[in-house]
Amino acid sequence: MSEQNVAVVRDMWEAFLRNDFEAALSAFEPDVEWDGTNLPDGKISHGLDAIVEHLTKWAELWEAWEVELEQVIDAHGDQVIAFIRERGARKRDSR
Repeated sequence: MSEQNVAVVRDMWEAFLRNDFEAALSAFEPDVEWDGTNLPDGKISHGLDAIVEHLTKWAELWEAWEVELEQVIDAHGDQVIAFIRERGARKRDSR
């Protein structure tokens, strides 16, 4: 099962990185719980729309934002670890 889980996570990230959000979202259960508390006004939400809302708000914080999938590994059982690298330049305050 773990190799299958690694493939699911890798496929999800690769779909996200090529902007195929429908394919990326298909890796999640429709009632997914999404922790968006890394945003200033973030919250824990439920459902696929919560993922889209969070990522949209996150992307709006950046002038430029890049994500790179570095590695996906089996962490035993049903757990997978995805190592990603994010680079960005935040938007300047226009005051």
